[in-house]
Amino acid sequence: MKSIEERFWSLVSIGNDDECWPWIGHRVHGYGRIRIDSDDKRALAHRLSWEFANGRNPGKLNVLHRCDNPPCVNPSHLFLGTQRDNIDDMLRKRRQPHGVRHWSARLSTDQVAEIRRRRAAGERTIDLAAEFGIDRSHVSNIASGRKRRIESESIKEIERI
Repeated sequence: MKSIEERFWSLVSIGNDDECWPWIGHRVHGYGRIRIDSDDKRALAHRLSWEFANGRNPGKLNVLHRCDNPPCVNPSHLFLGTQRDNIDDMLRKRRQPHGVRHWSARLSTDQVAEIRRRRAAGERTIDLAAEFGIDRSHVSNIASGRKRRIESESIKEIERI
């Protein structure tokens, strides 16, 4: 019978040290999962990889990815941090959904640009809100740039999706 570590590494596509090593076993929300005992107890693969590489359990700390690739279990891509560290990392790398990728987005990038153009030309906020089916305050926030920034970087990111 194979040890947990032998079973673990048999489910990893190991590459060069600087490459991601994707988990090829079972995944949940992109993260690898493995059964670690006969009682059906399971562990997240990236946490187990960090533990094998460092010889200790990470405890209550999160195991974070430098590569931002959930199935990656390359120990050199993993580091420990708090939930706050994880959120700060997400914000710094702009991984949070925004613009048309946000779950509550109701307007396309073209519609946002049209609202800005028409508001700048003098159309009334109340009329634009009625036409686009959004609140007047949302039109004001879009027109002023407080909501839904349109920058060349944002547009490139949206087109990439």
